Amino acid sequence: MCDGQPTERGRALQARRIVCPVMKAAEVRLFMGIAAQHKLEVFKLDTKQAFLNGEKGEEEIYIRAPDWWPEPVPEGHALLLMKSMYGTRQAARQWHVRISTWMEEHGYLAVNSEKTMFMKREGKEWIMHGLFVDDMAHASTCEKLKKNFLQAYKKDFDITEEDIMSTFLGMEVEQSKESIKLHLDTYIQETLDEYKSTIKKFLKPKNVPMQPGVMLEYQDCPETPDPREQKVLRSFVAKLQFAATWTRCDISYPASQLARFCASAGPSHWAALHHLMGYLEANKSFKLTDHKGGKGGLTGYADSDWGNSVSRRSTTGLMARYNKGMVLWRSKMQKTVSLSTAEAKYYAASEMGIEVLYRRNLLRNMGFPQDPDTPVYEDNTACIEWGNHVIGGRERAKHIDIRKHFAHEIIQNREMRLIKVFGGGLLVDGPGAELRMDRVELINCSYGAVHARDGGAVWMDGCSVL
Repeated sequence: MCDGQPTERGRALQARRIVCPVMKAAEVRLFMGIAAQHKLEVFKLDTKQAFLNGEKGEEEIYIRAPDWWPEPVPEGHALLLMKSMYGTRQAARQWHVRISTWMEEHGYLAVNSEKTMFMKREGKEWIMHGLFVDDMAHASTCEKLKKNFLQAYKKDFDITEEDIMSTFLGMEVEQSKESIKLHLDTYIQETLDEYKSTIKKFLKPKNVPMQPGVMLEYQDCPETPDPREQKVLRSFVAKLQFAATWTRCDISYPASQLARFCASAGPSHWAALHHLMGYLEANKSFKLTDHKGGKGGLTGYADSDWGNSVSRRSTTGLMARYNKGMVLWRSKMQKTVSLSTAEAKYYAASEMGIEVLYRRNLLRNMGFPQDPDTPVYEDNTACIEWGNHVIGGRERAKHIDIRKHFAHEIIQNREMRLIKVFGGGLLVDGPGAELRMDRVELINCSYGAVHARDGGAVWMDGCSVL
């Protein structure tokens, strides 16, 4: 803060008053997909000293006068902060309030509740913006709209030179006439180099990110773990989770599995980490691709395993695509124990329904309404029947709680439609699936992901091979 003074923690501040909303990873990928679909270039700008542009907020904040203060301050007195300042816990939030208010005052419509994505339309032309603290991405169908925005923005804020996006939030962005590609190839190489120098073991290339049939368990955790070893493992798992969140959907499952054992990892967990690093050694390049001029809408995939954990809770795997490019992948253990395969899969379908509904509303607000009945692919007949027809009186469905009937409701409202897939045609497949390289190559193609070499795999938590 001012003159290095730390913020003293007094009464707890509510999260809504200190947290700065940002674009989620899935929203960034959707932003790129929309730009590619309309054959647009994506630009970015950075606001200089952004936090100094915010107001002081609801609280009164006092600071001790620094040595260089030009006027004498009586003993026992302090200075009242009149503007936002770096180091205060409210600074990021106050900057977001300032920039979102500025956007709305200049005619830009917030298309999501967090006010991190904005649109402005003039006739058939439009410009869209995405906010991530002081970084901004924007794309426009009209040069005039972009020019007017920059002229107005520069009057109130200092910015770095606006340019075609080549990097964003640590990702590398490749833009061409044919496509927009997102990847973390340089980041992966740096992570591998650091791992090799730290572990000092030979890294044998692997074709899949995790050995088939391997289940990491808490029984393998040591009673007295070495704090230094655990710190090293946590560091690398955090790096892998960052990659899995943004572009590396192929390592989502093993990265999330390893994250459960960061506090007390045993030999089997270290072996799984080493195996995953070997997979990355063989598959350093992995690019999510949005082809320009595509006409694909929103599509979803949902599946789960059944009781494949020590606690017997099932794990949900979700995937969504827009313009045939990946916008969402998620792997998460379910909160309840399912009594049947159909129930576990119906739970997954309800989770997919939440994601479909959110993205349909977001696209509608942006001016890109989707057709009724967004297709969601599922491979369980009972799950589809429960979604398509009124549930009641059937013995097999009595134990399903009300929350899971959300899927049934949005299907009846024609927001989503469950479609049956047969014989391994589902892109999200259960953990019992065999890791066949021909299957893996097919999925990479379906995902719009491009490998530098043939092979590789796409994994999700609970859905070990996609």
